[in-house]
Amino acid sequence: MAVSSDGRYKRLRDYNLPKVLRSINSAGKTGVLLLKNWPAEKAIFIRNGKIVFASSNVEEDCLGINLLSWGKISVVQYFESIKMIEKTGKRHGSILIELGYISEKDLEEAIKKQVENIALSIFKWDDGSFFFEETPLEIAEAITLDIDISDLIYKGIKKMDSFPQIRNALPLTSVLLPSAESHKLTGKIEFTDPEKKIMGMVNGKNTVLDILRMTGGDDLESLKVLYAANCIGAAVS
Repeated sequence: MAVSSDGRYKRLRDYNLPKVLRSINSAGKTGVLLLKNWPAEKAIFIRNGKIVFASSNVEEDCLGINLLSWGKISVVQYFESIKMIEKTGKRHGSILIELGYISEKDLEEAIKKQVENIALSIFKWDDGSFFFEETPLEIAEAITLDIDISDLIYKGIKKMDSFPQIRNALPLTSVLLPSAESHKLTGKIEFTDPEKKIMGMVNGKNTVLDILRMTGGDDLESLKVLYAANCIGAAVS
């Protein structure tokens, strides 16, 4: 992994990405979060603290590849649409609609899923570099979104594989209690019943380790729930 030599970039390993996202969200900032983990380069576009778009140079993140893997278009339709892009220079989504391969609703749903997947993929990076450029947004895309960052952080942490990374950010001896905005911050998150039970044990008395002992089962998944709640500001130590 090569860390960017650009002095504006900071090393992901030295920062807590979920809390970086949370701070951008809390401050209602507008700009672009640029991320590099060679050869991958990704960008998350944020307006007033919410994600509106994302881009990536990774082929697997491309709209056409995603639609193909999701079974929305066929291999033949994919290659026919690529030929039209080469002839016209139009956006892939527009071409697919013109050819009648997908509907406008299909495109909107696909872009939302694509943007979310690009953002979620960052949570699985062990290292890399990032830089937030606070600037007015100029996005050429016809479809932009309004993704809640708290929900995204929760989903992203659930995808993380690194126990040491979570443990170092949230020591097992930490005592968590609900924040004043806990219900507001978790309102858009769809907790399962076991996850609701875990959140109910956050009372200002139990340590993280106490909660893991009481829940049983997959304690790494339980730890992710607590870490996510801490990162979005719903549970504080």
